Amino acid sequence: MPYCTLPDKAKLFFEIYGSELDLKGVIARIKPTIVVLHGGPNVDHTFHVPFFQLLAEQAQIIFYNHRGCGRSDGDNPADWNLKQWAKDLNDFCEQLSLNKPYIAGISFGGWVALQYAVSYPNNYQGLILLDTEAFFDKKSKLES
Repeated sequence: MPYCTLPDKAKLFFEIYGSELDLKGVIARIKPTIVVLHGGPNVDHTFHVPFFQLLAEQAQIIFYNHRGCGRSDGDNPADWNLKQWAKDLNDFCEQLSLNKPYIAGISFGGWVALQYAVSYPNNYQGLILLDTEAFFDKKSKLES
């Protein structure tokens, strides 16, 4: 199973669909990379694989489980916050030598993507936000 070990020794589980290099006869092209951030935070990426896997001929698709989710390390609730998850994404991209990937965030993953965009504005090609709330009013959500 593929794991990426972050600088703080936490291990993130990940899967890759498709290749970065597209060979058509004697012509080669570099395909874009899309890092997909799952919803949750208490789930993993497997629900989203069938949809994004369809894009694997056009792009390299990389899923990983956030710290504390799925098959990734992270049993310390103090590390479960947007800034840490955004840092994890940055460290993950650095460890895999991903140069300015597209970041696709689904639901909660979109919040991580937005934090990443603010914290690391020069490290991504573009953001794709799917089913992500732009504002979360915690108090009203908890009272309803």
